[in-house]
Amino acid sequence: MTQDYQNLELARKLMCQKSTSDYSKSHGTGEKLDMQDASGCLVYINSHYHDDNKALMKCAVSSYVCDEQKARLYESVRQLAMQGYQSKSMAKYADKMAKAVMCDTLQKTLTDRECATILGVSKGGYSRFHAPVFDFVSGEVNGVLSIADDVAGEYWRKTFRS
Repeated sequence: MTQDYQNLELARKLMCQKSTSDYSKSHGTGEKLDMQDASGCLVYINSHYHDDNKALMKCAVSSYVCDEQKARLYESVRQLAMQGYQSKSMAKYADKMAKAVMCDTLQKTLTDRECATILGVSKGGYSRFHAPVFDFVSGEVNGVLSIADDVAGEYWRKTFRS
């Protein structure tokens, strides 16, 4: 099942605007949105998100909204994968696991077979040894994005109240 973060997607679309000049007179009126509204949403998330893993949240949200931040998120996801693999012999898969989780989170939902292919293992080996790590890492990333999306939704409701 694909994760759908509509409130963050709105921020992403607004951040892609080339110019805000067309929108400058309607800022905050609800008629049109601009990049300032998206920036305000991200600031609101940063100040109203309360969780133990705020660093991961900042990294995940900024990567979700701005493609240039994907390297930072990849490194955070790789560190989570290192935690998930509890033996040094399995930790060699952390880089590939991070790639799989990034693909699953930001592009499309992966099947077990696709994850196994990325890791270079059989589907059975993936299910037995790697799926729990994948579930842990993707759960952490999707958890913070889901909460951040809820906070973003709160921002949009407060800002554009009728």
